[in-house]
Amino acid sequence: MILQYLPPSVIRALPELALIAIGFVVEWHYVSRITVFTNSMALATHTASLSDPSALFTAYVEFGIVLGLYGFIQYIREESIGQPYYVTAYYLYSSMTVGLIIFLPVGAFAAVVLATVAHIGMAVWRGGVSSWVYSGPRPFEVTYFINQNSIRYPDHEIGRWVSVPLTEVFDR
Repeated sequence: MILQYLPPSVIRALPELALIAIGFVVEWHYVSRITVFTNSMALATHTASLSDPSALFTAYVEFGIVLGLYGFIQYIREESIGQPYYVTAYYLYSSMTVGLIIFLPVGAFAAVVLATVAHIGMAVWRGGVSSWVYSGPRPFEVTYFINQNSIRYPDHEIGRWVSVPLTEVFDR
């Protein structure tokens, strides 16, 4: 069996790794409510393996569980969630943040700061402030194109060409 070749520390981390991997795949293009749920569960699993987690860290994990459950319920109900949810989710409970918290011995606060700096750096590299937190169903580049462009077509009722923003053609 493959597991016999893995060190015990990796085997103990498999539940967290699996949950983070699921979250990472889901958040490949946008912030997902499912990612917050899976990453919060990874943190909860990790917390159970700690001998004496701090009260602040436990509160952080519990807030993530509540946030994740709320997002999961809203996802099932197909209800929209506001941008504050996505900003909080992206910076505090993304796969990068949770992975750093679990697998680097730097402490939760340092991991959140490190992940935030990495997220901002990736956003700037990717296209600036408008892409710092993206929560749409399409890749950021596609949504950016839709928001920035329009199409021209002949309007036979008024007898001339009209320009229509792509945002009116595609659902948001």
